[in-house]
Formats: sequence, C-alpha cells, structure tokens
Amino acid sequence: MLVPVASERCPVPIIGLGTYRMTETECRVSVPAAIRMGYRHIDTAAVYRNEGAIGEVVADLVAKGEIAREELFITSKIAPADQGEDKAYAAVLTSLSKLRLEYLDLMLIHWPGASKLAPSSPENAALRAGTWQALERHVREGRVRHIGVSNYTVAHLDQLVAHATIPPAVLQIELHPWYAPADVLAWCNAHGVVVEAYSSLGEGYFVDRERVPEFPEVDAPAARLGTSRAAVLLAWARTRGWVTLPKARSEARLREDLASAAVELLPAEVAALDALTAKGHKFCWDPVSVL
Repeated sequence: MLVPVASERCPVPIIGLGTYRMTETECRVSVPAAIRMGYRHIDTAAVYRNEGAIGEVVADLVAKGEIAREELFITSKIAPADQGEDKAYAAVLTSLSKLRLEYLDLMLIHWPGASKLAPSSPENAALRAGTWQALERHVREGRVRHIGVSNYTVAHLDQLVAHATIPPAVLQIELHPWYAPADVLAWCNAHGVVVEAYSSLGEGYFVDRERVPEFPEVDAPAARLGTSRAAVLLAWARTRGWVTLPKARSEARLREDLASAAVELLPAEVAALDALTAKGHKFCWDPVSVL
C-alpha cells in the first residue's frame, strides 16, 4: 500500500508507526512487521528508550535488501534533559548512533521545558532556543533533513520563529475529537507547518468499549463502513490534514491502522466529530504553563 505524504516541503507519510511505551522487545517484532506491510514512517524518541532496537531492525532489513533506507522516514526527539545547544547537539549524535543512521528525516524538540527546571523558569526559553540552534547546525551539516517541535503552544511557536533561521517543518501534539486547539492549528496552517497527531485514540479511551460502551459519532460511521472505531478516528484525523502515529503491537492492528488511509467519512460524519472538539479535554501533559 502506497501511503501519501503530508507535504512536499516535508515529505512525511500521513500514517506512521508510533512507538511510545513500546519496549525494545516489542519493537523488534512490530517494526519489521509494519515495514513489511507498507509502513514507511517510524516515530521514536530518546525518552522512549527503544531507538537501539529500531536501529537494529532497520539495519537488518536494509542489509537483507527488503527496504532501502531512502524509502523510510524516521523521526526521533530531543529529551527535556538534553535541552540547550551543546547537550542537544550531542543528543542528536547519540540518537543517530543508536538508530544506526547517517541521517534522520525529522528531529523534534520533545517538550518546551527542560528537566529539573520549574515550568515558570525563564531559562526554559533560553535553553530551547539553544536546542533549536543545535538542530539547525545538524541540518546544515547534513545529519538531519527536517526539524520541528512537539507540545508547543502558540506562544512557544512565536518565540521560535522570532529567532530561527530554519523554520519548523512539523508540530507534533495531542489531537483527537475531544481536543484540537484551534489557535495552534491556525498558526500551523498560516506558517505551512505539518501537524502530527499523537493520542488520536485518546490514549486508548475512545476504543475501550468497557469504559465507552456507546460513542455514536464514531460507531455510526464504523457500522456503515464495516470498520473499527480506531479506523474511523484515524480517518477523521486525516480529513483534518494531520499525520497520525498509531501504536500497534499485533499484525491485525497494524493492518487495520494502515488501512484507515483508505477510509472515507461522509461530510456529516466529519462535522459530528469536529463538534466534539469543543470539549477541550486533554489526556496527556499540558505545556501551557511552560514559559
């Protein structure tokens, strides 16, 4: 299955394999299975502690001729503990080494704050500015193709573009039918920034029929299409123009998530899910207090 890309400026496939909370053992099973069935986008991070296993898998598949490195889009992220120019520069080299790569397709700043600093500390802004300078150096030196951020608010984004010489290509944030911050999405649209959605399934809440036995806005299109709640939620995100990063450990779920790229919702179904975003409920951490 050929997965389209989100943007010519940053050719990231619109569906990727998320690896948050996946152990190295699980990655050694899920990542090769995903690549063999058509996934070309793998999302990891230093704090996930699975870069090494992903690097082993990719190197093995490339060595066997099953995939060419150039066919893959691999993302990692700078940990909050590595904020600041010198530490961030070294952190990229560490990720490249663990992943056994000569270059990364995308490197993100994972969080606007730095470890061991209070969210209210003005040092956060200075350190993440230094981190961005380190990422720009790696772009100029050929080790990173694209750079971006994760969990940034509009205030953080405005600060970034005020000093950046290379603008962010991607913003990765929590997005689902209960949370889609209009101000952030409008900023990205105005600046040509690709939006990546994590927690598209509400940290699993929306697809848990014990906790959510009825979800008519999702169940109705799922019944019409003969598909799953997960596929509908991923398809809705695609209609919004977002890249999705579902995590799956079984081959059945991997196939289901990938197949969501072909799921087409009716305008009324999209509108019903859009209306739920007014709820403004986050399942994950909130960066709004980080200066």
